[in-house]
Amino acid sequence: MKIWIFIGRMQPLHLWHQKIITESISNNDFTFIMLWSSWIINEYNPFSDLERKNFIENIFKEYRNKYKIINLQDSDSDEKWVKNIENIIKNNIENEIKNLTFYWWDFKNDYAIKVLKEYEDILNFDDINFREISRNSIFTIHKWEKVYISSTLVRQSLLNKDLDLLEKLLDVRVFELLIDKIS
Repeated sequence: MKIWIFIGRMQPLHLWHQKIITESISNNDFTFIMLWSSWIINEYNPFSDLERKNFIENIFKEYRNKYKIINLQDSDSDEKWVKNIENIIKNNIENEIKNLTFYWWDFKNDYAIKVLKEYEDILNFDDINFREISRNSIFTIHKWEKVYISSTLVRQSLLNKDLDLLEKLLDVRVFELLIDKIS
């Protein structure tokens, strides 16, 4: 069984996240979408666990049997955090895991992927892979308009209540779910 792990805050789910989850669902047997920072609500993390879960479920309704959304809690040590991820996977998959891939967007600068790689040897899986997909994705919104999508840009648009830009960065279903919160 091919398993894909996607760890992110998804505050909120934007088109780039959606692209990654779509790719995973298409190319793997199962995807774990682990929502990080679930205990923090602030200007950088404005959406609750339930709201973020609703964003994902509204986009991927027809694939509910291909993914599971899990709140990933922090731990008092990096080693415990990695073991927690392993336990989540093992407790939610009955079949033998043939291939486990951690997706991340920036191997060089991201702390979480450094931790996962550092403690890879304590993960009790035979075939562990790490796949970087650049967050420098440019999306074509219209034939004549391209936009670079980043979570920072989405959060700035939320804070500035820039609905025109948000409408370009988010799927219409996500945009409609959060419009009341930002109006």
